[in-house]
Amino acid sequence: MILSISQPLITPCVDQDLVDLLVKLRQFLCAGGELMLISASFLEETLIQRLVGRIKDAIKYLMYVAGIRQRGQLWGWMRFRDEYRKVMRKAGFLSIIDDFLETNHQRTYWIKGRIHE
Repeated sequence: MILSISQPLITPCVDQDLVDLLVKLRQFLCAGGELMLISASFLEETLIQRLVGRIKDAIKYLMYVAGIRQRGQLWGWMRFRDEYRKVMRKAGFLSIIDDFLETNHQRTYWIKGRIHE
C-alpha cells in the first residue's frame, strides 16, 4: 500500500510538525507499506546561494535574540532534497528514494519511504 501526500498538506509544516505528521500517518500503513510525499515547491540553489541564505538566517536569528527584530512565521514550505530525506528518516522510514517528475513546464519533486516489513 502506498499512501501519497501532496503539497497542500505539507506546505505549512515546519520540519518537526512534518515529522510528527508522518509518524502519525505511519499507523495507517501495512507492514512494508510506503509513504510518498509530492512537492512542487522544491528548493534548488547553488552552494553560494545556499551559504548566503544560511548567513542571512543566522543574522536574522541573532537580531531576534537581541530583541531588534521579530522572528515572524516560519512556514517551512521550501525544502532542499537533503532536508526532505532527513524528515523521512526522523519519522522512521527506511529505503528512502527520491526523484523528479518532469514535463516541459514543471519539475515536481517526490520522495518515498518504506516502513519495516
